Amino acid sequence: MTHNTIASLPPVVAGHIDAVNAHDEDAIVATFAADALVNDAHREFWGTEAIRAFMAKEFAGDRVTMEVREVIDHYGVVSEETARAMAHAVRERLGADYGIGITGVAGPEKQEDKPVGTAYIVIEGPDGVVAGVGPGFRASREDNKRLVTLAALNLLRLHLEGIIKAKK
Repeated sequence: MTHNTIASLPPVVAGHIDAVNAHDEDAIVATFAADALVNDAHREFWGTEAIRAFMAKEFAGDRVTMEVREVIDHYGVVSEETARAMAHAVRERLGADYGIGITGVAGPEKQEDKPVGTAYIVIEGPDGVVAGVGPGFRASREDNKRLVTLAALNLLRLHLEGIIKAKK
């Protein structure tokens, strides 16, 4: 991670990345609010104790690391390019056939001059990339996150069924 990239991130995000890379469970959990929600593949972890157990097993326990690339400096956090970089990193780091990258504005306020409900979804697979833009959900923050996750899984389903073709 370059100095300029880390410096451009909000302090709590930079702290979270540093904590994950250090495999420091206490520091990871400290980056979450007491009533935080982590949604991971249809599993929800509410509150710091549930998040601690999840992070201990699946981040610190598996020695997961995170890397921010300069794409954020150029395009911002909420962009198709950032979702592309995320999807690529998932495939590359996990050796997965498919990687999904999602970024957007869940709310309650706009971010990077993009309105609440903006979402970018990218799926990278062996045949190329499928990209979609969320329809501009206008629900609560929690519901926006659930809706965009469902939209991403639906996009993957449509691709796997051959309805939406990947672009090289």
